[in-house]
Amino acid sequence: MVINHDMELLHMVGDAADYLRFPTGRMITDVSKLAVKDLAIPLATGVQKAIKGQRDIEYSNIHLRNDGGIAATVNMHISPLPATKAQTPLLAVFIEPLKPDRGAIAQAGGQSYDVGKEAVQRINDLEQELQFTRESLQATVEELETSNEELLASNEELQSTNEELQSVNEELYTVQVCRYLVKDFGTSQSPKSTRQRDSRYCPDRPALITTPSRTLQQSCSCATPS
Repeated sequence: MVINHDMELLHMVGDAADYLRFPTGRMITDVSKLAVKDLAIPLATGVQKAIKGQRDIEYSNIHLRNDGGIAATVNMHISPLPATKAQTPLLAVFIEPLKPDRGAIAQAGGQSYDVGKEAVQRINDLEQELQFTRESLQATVEELETSNEELLASNEELQSTNEELQSVNEELYTVQVCRYLVKDFGTSQSPKSTRQRDSRYCPDRPALITTPSRTLQQSCSCATPS
C-alpha cells in the first residue's frame, strides 16, 4: 500500500482483509486506525522512523493475534518513494505473511520486532512531540500577552493625546469668544448701546462662555467709556 506522511492511505494492492479493518459509516483513511491492533504500533513506529531517517525500515516476525492465540506472523517493509520537490512525499508499505517454517529464515533477514521495546520507543516519541507542542503553545501565549500589553499602552497614549487635543480646542474656542466680546464692546459708539452692552456683560458679573465640552465661567471687568 502507498501512504503519505500523514498516514493517509492512497493506494492499495492485494487483499488486506487480515491487516486492515474498514469500519462502516464515515470513511477513515488513517492506516494507523485501520490497521489491526498488533500491526498498528509497528506500522506507526516504522513510518515515523522512515520519515525522519529517509531510509528503509524492515520488521520481521510481527505476531498478529486473535482470540485463539497467534493467527499469523508477518514481515513489514517500509520504504520512502523517490519524489521531486513539487510532489508530496510518499511511502510504500509491504506486508508479507510468513509460513510457520519460514519464521527462522525471516528472522535472519531483518530486525525482529519486539513489541514491548517498540511500544516504549513510540511512547517516548509521542511524549517528545507533546513537550514540543506545549513549549510552542507557551511561546505563542507569551507573544500574545506581550502584544496585548503593547496595544493597551498604545491605547492609553492615544487617549491621553485625545484629551490634550480636546483641552487645546477648548482653549482656542475660549480665546475666540473673548476676542469677539472685546471687539464687539470696543467698537460701540453710543452710550445707550454701551449701557445695553454693560447690562448684558457688566457690571463685573461672570460671563458664561459655552465650549463644545462644558460651560466655562469667566469673570469680566469692563471699563465704562468716558
